[in-house]
Order: sequence, then C-alpha cells, then structure tokens
Amino acid sequence: MEKHRLYIRAGLSFLLLLIFCTLLILIFYVELPPSAEITSATLLGALVGNLTSTLSYWFDSTEHDAMKERK
Repeated sequence: MEKHRLYIRAGLSFLLLLIFCTLLILIFYVELPPSAEITSATLLGALVGNLTSTLSYWFDSTEHDAMKERK
C-alpha cells in the first residue's frame, strides 16, 4: 500500500512540475494577449507556492525521520 501511495505522490509531483514548466515556456517564449498575461502571472504565483511545498515534501528530512520512528 505504501508503494502505491508513493507512486501516486510522485506522479502528481511530476504533473505539477510539468504544468509549471509549460507555463514558464508560455510566459517567456509565446506572445500572449494582454488579458492572458494577468491570468498567467496569477497562475505562476500559485504554482510557485505549490512547487515549493512539493519540493519541501521530497527533500525535507523531518517527514522521513518521522516515518522511520513509526517503524
């Protein structure tokens, strides 16, 4: 069961990273209409917060230490 949850978390993390990179490419390399610039900037801000949480999950040692203590 734990492996299954790990694969789901890894897949969702990869999906979030893919959406973030796609948005960065759209912002910097594709000419967007002025109305879409505000929306894309808002989405970028929200995704930066989510990406920070995701990276903290994968690279923060405190959660892994808690899992070791439970075993």
